Amino acid sequence: MFKLSENENYLRSLVNTTEDYYNKRAYNVDSLNFLNDVLIDKIFWKKQVVTVLRVNRFTPCFMSNLLGYATVSYNIVIVIGYAVENYVEKLILELESGKRSSFYMDFSYEKIWKAIGLDLSLSRANELIYKLIEIDLKGKTQQEIYANLIVQTAIHEAKYFTDRIDRSKQIVNYDREFSAHLTELLHGKSLFVSLCSAISKIEGFYLASDDQKMVGLVKTLWELVFTSEQNSYDKELLLTQINKIYNNYESYYNNQSLPELQLFRTKISYPILAKVRKNRSLAKSF
Repeated sequence: MFKLSENENYLRSLVNTTEDYYNKRAYNVDSLNFLNDVLIDKIFWKKQVVTVLRVNRFTPCFMSNLLGYATVSYNIVIVIGYAVENYVEKLILELESGKRSSFYMDFSYEKIWKAIGLDLSLSRANELIYKLIEIDLKGKTQQEIYANLIVQTAIHEAKYFTDRIDRSKQIVNYDREFSAHLTELLHGKSLFVSLCSAISKIEGFYLASDDQKMVGLVKTLWELVFTSEQNSYDKELLLTQINKIYNNYESYYNNQSLPELQLFRTKISYPILAKVRKNRSLAKSF
């Protein structure tokens, strides 16, 4: 089933990993690499090595609400394939249902939007989100959507990882999360679905923290939606606006700018896109 190296006992490694996990010791994700698809294999980033994997099965310590994550103990970025697949199925069902009321169902959002200066009703917000998803998904197969979201997730989590290196003093995760979302928007292939995801995440941060900086970010993201609608969802215009937001962002720590993106595009985003193109099971979306 798997192409295993003759010099490594992968079965022993897998057994040891399982024993370690259930004995409440360390869980070494690297010992399961042979079960995964390697999207990026040991790329050097500022004297550290990073590997990006697509995991196709359940792994210990996995939180079900995640599509991926950047590990802390190991220089490994994980994209959870079946979680992305479940998310794709959910998006397709929402699109096929034709309903425009499943994204926002709590009327308290209207009070929140009004308080931060957004002229939004629940029905209006649902209509806009539905439209964004429709633009990216309509006419595509489930396989194509899946491939695109694998790319999005890999770029997002890899950017979170590299920002930990590039801006090590930025201890506030809000900065890294916003940076990752903007990079996903700029380098990925599902621009409008990613915009929906960014809005949802940053709104969640605001609701959890009541942080005033989040107010501006939530408002900025929704204004991108409004402007995009007014300009017939012109992708190039939207990307220009997002790039400007990225370049002008100031972090919580010492008002630092976000890391320059060209190196990340060359060493991380392009290789991820190239790898997915070459994967026969995913290549049809490219």
